[in-house]
Amino acid sequence: MSTVHRRLFFGLDATPLSQELIALQQAWGLPARAIPAANFHLTLLFLGQCDERQYRALAAGADEILAAPLAVSLDESGWFPRAQVAWVGQDKAPAPLLALARSLHTLAQAQGLCPEPLRLRPHISLYRKAKAPPPVLACPPLQLATDQFHLYESVSTPEGVRYLSRKRFALRG
Repeated sequence: MSTVHRRLFFGLDATPLSQELIALQQAWGLPARAIPAANFHLTLLFLGQCDERQYRALAAGADEILAAPLAVSLDESGWFPRAQVAWVGQDKAPAPLLALARSLHTLAQAQGLCPEPLRLRPHISLYRKAKAPPPVLACPPLQLATDQFHLYESVSTPEGVRYLSRKRFALRG
């Protein structure tokens, strides 16, 4: 019997900002692959391949995390050259977001995941395979406000990768 693995991550749903984010993609007009609006999210913690036992433990543990609703300012743009990702985000994680990410990191480490130290640069990817940074344009300040976070699964389909929310958790600190 083979073990089923899922490619998972914790994140915030950014689809409520789809209209504004698509407008940014259009303004940038990069010769790269635009991220579809259905995939807009802010990653809190990438988990990688997880088996069913780890998945269940992560879901149960995340349900116990107490954190208050969040608001993240997305007021700058950038580019990760190695990953070839153009993004909108923030240079430094606000304390409440960092506290949530740390709690999730501790939970993941208890399941034998995420052995490296936590590194969080809050951002929403807008383009993949971007060979250059976005143009230097004023990035209108956007606010991602939420009272929940998600456990997402990255699923490969013939149309491309889809990020599917497998479980939602309330922020109720």
